[in-house]
Amino acid sequence: MTQTIETIAPGFSGFYASMWEFDYDYVITDINEIREEKELDPIDSNSIDVDNTSYKNYIGKEYCKALVSNVLHNSILMVEFKEIDSPREYNFTTDKIVCDVIIDTDKVSEWVKDNRETLAEYVQERFKSRDGFTPFYSNDIEVWDEATNGFTNFDFEDGWVYINGIMEVMFDENTDQEMDLYSNMERYYSEYVTNFDELINE
Repeated sequence: MTQTIETIAPGFSGFYASMWEFDYDYVITDINEIREEKELDPIDSNSIDVDNTSYKNYIGKEYCKALVSNVLHNSILMVEFKEIDSPREYNFTTDKIVCDVIIDTDKVSEWVKDNRETLAEYVQERFKSRDGFTPFYSNDIEVWDEATNGFTNFDFEDGWVYINGIMEVMFDENTDQEMDLYSNMERYYSEYVTNFDELINE
């Protein structure tokens, strides 16, 4: 049986001060090389207007595509990008990629049986109470088992938390996967500079 669940894409470290942040230095170098050929003065980042929303959405879409083809177990049939959820401040959290995932519940259940100990360790650590953090969800794998009917049903209000946890463990099985996804993803920064033509032709 298949189910479609809205959840959070695993493994994404957000845009702020990370590898996914828009690369102003790259764009400035590109623009100034063109300007130098035209004997124009160099510009700095203050001259650049960036459509950050479009850039982030592009990364989110490509990230979701790459998850299915390169990282996740074949029980995750599709990951479809919905939106970027960005915090007002980055003190305690970061950007998240909201997505719809289509899962094969039978295969998810089989995967959990084969990886139950690893998942249990993740759940115990992820939802453990600590200073400044009181979890809303149990860190007992048996409670997770019961809530999802043996990891065969995620189609309920909090089901997204459980499938996200499973996907995070699938992701973590693959060392350096976020860096691999980043390295293999094409990023055309200049496309998101709304005044690019103006800066190279003034």
